Amino acid sequence: PTATVSNPAIANPSATPVNTTWYTVNISDVTGCVATDSVEVEVFNLPNLSAGPDQTICAGDVTSLPGTGALTYSWSPATGLSNPNVANPMASPAATTTYTMTGTDANGCSKTDEVTITVNPLPNAQAGPDQTVCQRDIVNLSASGGTSYSWSPTAGLSCTNCPNPILVAQASNNYVVQVTDNNGCIDVDTTRITVLPAPFVEAGNDTSICPSTSAQLNGQGAGSFSWSPVASLNNPLIANPVATPTGDTYYFLTVTDANGCTNTDSVEVVFFPNSQVTTGPDTAICEGTSIQLSASPMNRYQWTPASSLSDPTASNPVASPSATTTFTVVANDNNGCASSATQTITVNPLPDIQLAVADTSICPNTGVQLSAAGGALYSWTPTAGLSDPGSANPMATPTNSTLYQLTVTSAQDCTADTSLLVEVLPVIPANVTPPVALCPGEAVTLQAENGIDYRWSPGAGLIGRNTATPTASPNQTTTYTLVMLDTNGCTVED
Repeated sequence: PTATVSNPAIANPSATPVNTTWYTVNISDVTGCVATDSVEVEVFNLPNLSAGPDQTICAGDVTSLPGTGALTYSWSPATGLSNPNVANPMASPAATTTYTMTGTDANGCSKTDEVTITVNPLPNAQAGPDQTVCQRDIVNLSASGGTSYSWSPTAGLSCTNCPNPILVAQASNNYVVQVTDNNGCIDVDTTRITVLPAPFVEAGNDTSICPSTSAQLNGQGAGSFSWSPVASLNNPLIANPVATPTGDTYYFLTVTDANGCTNTDSVEVVFFPNSQVTTGPDTAICEGTSIQLSASPMNRYQWTPASSLSDPTASNPVASPSATTTFTVVANDNNGCASSATQTITVNPLPDIQLAVADTSICPNTGVQLSAAGGALYSWTPTAGLSDPGSANPMATPTNSTLYQLTVTSAQDCTADTSLLVEVLPVIPANVTPPVALCPGEAVTLQAENGIDYRWSPGAGLIGRNTATPTASPNQTTTYTLVMLDTNGCTVED
């Protein structure tokens, strides 16, 4: 056929059949004779080439070009290829590149295919500037340049997959961040964290104190000092301030060195339990008596004033004050903490007994008015012969000489005693003449003795009736009665 030959009227046309084709040529000579011949042109199939799918890589990455379908291969351009004459060269182009693969099969037939390698730039990873910090400082790392991040080493970081992790600085180290962008490309950067050592600091040993006392703090360190809380310190800027806390308190000592680095230590000042000594109630006693004081619940005691106490170091000494006294006790508990309390002993005076009648004498069968003052209550004993033994002024009519005891009680219930003797004088006999018998007209001398005054009755027939020896000449039987005042001044009748 003529369709696939360049010029069918020449001896050597070019044939470009699509399929295997028989071409026939007719040749005419000058005589007009024609000869015919045929030739078969066999068309081989082109090789089934594939350079593989287009790929996207990150700058600096290497990828394999997966060529197939031929016997021999030729890749171009050769730049960035490990070997341009193999089926699967490794490609690492610096920029986006389209590679053309020419493949030739066993029949010598060749074909081309293309593959484009898109090269994405790497992200600009930034791990932040190098830092110099103090030990235990809070360090804020800061990365940028991508959409995801990964830090290493991970120890001590608040997060490892965030752009801004927080680190508590302990030792110097390099921190590497891997930054990935939206294309999955990765870049890394490093930041150096140099950690300065914390200065030495020692706040001292914990201590215990008694309430309302002070503690000497004993700080040590290399640098300047600052204590807190400052309210109960005499100077918070020295190593050894005096602390006067009002309760259990932690004191913090911060030492700052020449690099501005700080370190802190603490000490606790603990209050011993507040043991308060207590005493008995204030009370009153009577002059000349004693009372037992009391204090508790402590360990050691010291009472003042001590002069009227049985033992001023006892918890319960016996007090015998002569006047109203306030006793103060200072006591220590098992921790050695002291507290004080007072107990006032009021000394009430004894009643001042005043007797209107002192020791006295009375005649038999008579009485005497007793009289006392100086108190609120009175008690006379013995009670026999008294009109009212609870009265200040009873009438006493004893039959015998009696020593009366008087107890007087004051309004403060203090008592005093005294005594009063009431002597009953003995009876002195008149020794009157015994009865006699007379004849009418006769007289007799009556006789009495031991008196200082005599009164005879009846007076009829008597001569000297006011004498001890009157003469009686009665004209009838008569009984004469003598009333005599004896030598004690008592009246005797006979």
